[in-house]
Amino acid sequence: MRNFLLLCLLLAVVACSSLPRNAPRLDITLADITPTEVGLLEQQYRVAFRVQNPTDTAIATDGFAFQIEINGKPFARGVSDESTTVPRFGQVVLSATAVSSLSGVVDQIRQLTTGFSGKLRYRVRGTFSVTGGGAIPFDQTGEIGFQ
Repeated sequence: MRNFLLLCLLLAVVACSSLPRNAPRLDITLADITPTEVGLLEQQYRVAFRVQNPTDTAIATDGFAFQIEINGKPFARGVSDESTTVPRFGQVVLSATAVSSLSGVVDQIRQLTTGFSGKLRYRVRGTFSVTGGGAIPFDQTGEIGFQ
């Protein structure tokens, strides 16, 4: 039994030592949202994201998927197959098309007309596809203030 416990402890130490020290991570913030098509049931936007790499290794991506929430309500979702390399300790701006439904826009208008605090809180979450395999999830929040 004692040898078994020692073996388990040894395996745990080896497993922990094999974890990457600088696991890939990308920080993403909204840089711009521009309406491109407005229809009765669906709206399209051009969304610009600032993607920052806080690690010391360049990260090559070949696409991403995302969802945007505004003030805690779903607003839009989208995908992009744009390939890029985010340099080590660097940043890039990526563009994507997002789609929202009429109900998402109506919810936002309703919220703005009932007790708008002067700030829009947003959440962007999704996943980057890493070139060569793998994925990097992201989940960032931010605020836009209006005065």
